[in-house]
Amino acid sequence: MTRGEDRIRTLGVGERPAPLDPELDLFRPPRLQRDALQDVTRLASGRVLVAEREGRTVGYLTFHPPGGVDATNARLGIIELGAVEVAPSERGRRVGERLLHAGFAEGAYDEAVVFATLFSWHYDLARSGLGPVAYRRMLLRFYARVGLEPVSTRDPEVLEDRANALLVRIGPRAPAGAIEVFERMRTEGRVTVGAPS
Repeated sequence: MTRGEDRIRTLGVGERPAPLDPELDLFRPPRLQRDALQDVTRLASGRVLVAEREGRTVGYLTFHPPGGVDATNARLGIIELGAVEVAPSERGRRVGERLLHAGFAEGAYDEAVVFATLFSWHYDLARSGLGPVAYRRMLLRFYARVGLEPVSTRDPEVLEDRANALLVRIGPRAPAGAIEVFERMRTEGRVTVGAPS
């Protein structure tokens, strides 16, 4: 592959991603994050999209059942958009945007409630040069491209820092039961209880 080419694809169940770029380290060391991504592919409703270039993973995005939601509620169609990370050397090339659009392509999650939590302690402030609130604003614009919008919550982890946020996209065919369960999670402050990374 030439420098300008990368491939976006979904990992198969139990598939290990190509070695991660050494700078994909926001959540844990790359070697451990690679294992975590493989683990997500094994979860019911778990899905990992990767951007690959020259035999290495330069970005990824995860979807998984939310922590703290029992299997019955997960089957209702509540999905967490988990980690999204792009290697610093690839930023500005729309890798993250392409991962995000691929994740929702062809009506994926139109029958689901998809939420994401933004936590300032996961922001790449040092390498971005942004402060926490500016980084939050950037992420709100990023996620809005696929319809994720900020909503209020009583979740104590989200409320801990004004740079944190809870975002949701209610698919056009999301079941009423899923919407009701998510609303209870949001208003009772139980969105992040036990959530995987």
